Amino acid sequence: NSSVFSPVSLVIDTISVNNKFKKVIDKKDLKENDVLCFSVFKSRFAPKYDHFGVYIGSGQIYHHPINRYPSVEDLGKFYKAKLVDVYRYLENE
Repeated sequence: NSSVFSPVSLVIDTISVNNKFKKVIDKKDLKENDVLCFSVFKSRFAPKYDHFGVYIGSGQIYHHPINRYPSVEDLGKFYKAKLVDVYRYLENE
């Protein structure tokens, strides 16, 4: 149903229609404020991305895990393994 709000759709739509977001090819080249797109629940029924975070520097991300408050966590092995794409907002382009 297209009338149901979906945070996943909101993020994907924003990235796809706003030409100021550019996909980062090297996922190891993270910069503050990069949008991190994860596939945590890999399933053929799930969208390409099912979880998002923002890289805040020093190896940490800000995100909202399921059933928890938004938090700052290390971008450790678990999240690195689930990281699918990274997008960067380019103000001057």
